[in-house]
Amino acid sequence: MSAIYSAIPTDAGQAKMANAIALGIPLKITHMAVGDGNGQPVTPNAAQTALIRENRRAPLNTLFQDPLNQAQLVAEQIIPEDVGDWWIREVGLFSEDGTLIAVANCPDTYKPQLSSGAGRTQVIRIVLIVSDTSAVELKIDPSVVLATRKYVDDVMAAHKLSRDHPDASEAAKGFTRLATQAQVNETVPANQKDDVVVTVKKLWGWVKQASETVSGMLKTASQNEIEDGTADDVAITPKKLKFGFAIQLSSSGGYIAFPKWLGGLILQWIETFVEPVNTMVVSKEVVFPVSFPSAYLHVGAPSVATASPGIYGISVSNESKSGATVYVYRQVGSGNARVRFLAIGY
Repeated sequence: MSAIYSAIPTDAGQAKMANAIALGIPLKITHMAVGDGNGQPVTPNAAQTALIRENRRAPLNTLFQDPLNQAQLVAEQIIPEDVGDWWIREVGLFSEDGTLIAVANCPDTYKPQLSSGAGRTQVIRIVLIVSDTSAVELKIDPSVVLATRKYVDDVMAAHKLSRDHPDASEAAKGFTRLATQAQVNETVPANQKDDVVVTVKKLWGWVKQASETVSGMLKTASQNEIEDGTADDVAITPKKLKFGFAIQLSSSGGYIAFPKWLGGLILQWIETFVEPVNTMVVSKEVVFPVSFPSAYLHVGAPSVATASPGIYGISVSNESKSGATVYVYRQVGSGNARVRFLAIGY
């Protein structure tokens, strides 16, 4: 029984195919047209140069060699849902110069139009047997075609399975590879670790306590741990290191207060003037630049920086956390004295 529906090359199409083979210039099949056969069933005729009644002509969606039969070309066109309101009984393939290359018939198919209340996207496909598929250029302009859902699904599936993607970098998104535990553990050269990503699990697999000989993680020391001075597995921050340290620099009186982890020692120096009075012993109460929080340890013997003639002695007594009394021994009528002394406490 002969086929009811078929696609055949036209005489003009066979001539163009033969010419393409002879000259080595591929034939460009670019368009497909559909028609309604003027309301009647259609039998393809090789002598045709046009469809019986053409309803629509548009660029091909795709043209490829059948992977299951290398002697067959598959041409496809998609008719969108907003085009139609006519029957499809005949199909034709056209070259870029408008020559009807092949003609086919198909079962009566009504193509509704969306505005009529029912619409669908229609895929029309012709399978054409040719003597030499290399004589046909299998190239489609992607800017003028539509894609079927199957085509998109196939392309996306191939994309997901492929590795043809850009690598990620610090400046661009992309694909990357997960680091091995050896790479995280620093047991491979550094130049083999720049293009991998560390997972949380592998990071925790690497985490270890740092020591003088092992790279690892350290906890920040608390202020109490710093002041206690016994922990050997914590890190000191600059802020905590400086906590408790204070300094005041002045030639007339100042101090240096060391942090508690250095004993909390405070060194102070004082300079004062003892004014002349009509007595042989002159005393003056001196207040330290800062009071010792706990106790004074020592108040050094005072010295005379400058003094007028007639001063023959100097001493200090009544030491406390906040000050002391300076005594100057002098002849009646002598001038003033500039006195310095050092105090140590905590």
